[in-house]
Amino acid sequence: QDIPSVGKYLSEYWHEKKVMAPDAEPPEVTCIMTAVQDLCYGMSLAGAGGGGFMTLITKQPDAGEEVAKAVKALGVAATVHHVTIDAEEILFT
Repeated sequence: QDIPSVGKYLSEYWHEKKVMAPDAEPPEVTCIMTAVQDLCYGMSLAGAGGGGFMTLITKQPDAGEEVAKAVKALGVAATVHHVTIDAEEILFT
């Protein structure tokens, strides 16, 4: 139930992954991560990186619209999907 720590460790994981593979984070991804940083406890790219799928742990459960606005303002090609984590199940909406 310690969501801030989950975010912290997710970001630490991504940092360590970039140490091993410095080209795993394209410039567009860096821009997105910088733009949404204040909204999030942590973030990472899935898989080997390269920009396929980014996971964010947001500070507010309803931050999806704010994240989408921040991404849209950058003019990058990206979509935002909302996932809710609760004690019993994961809901995709």
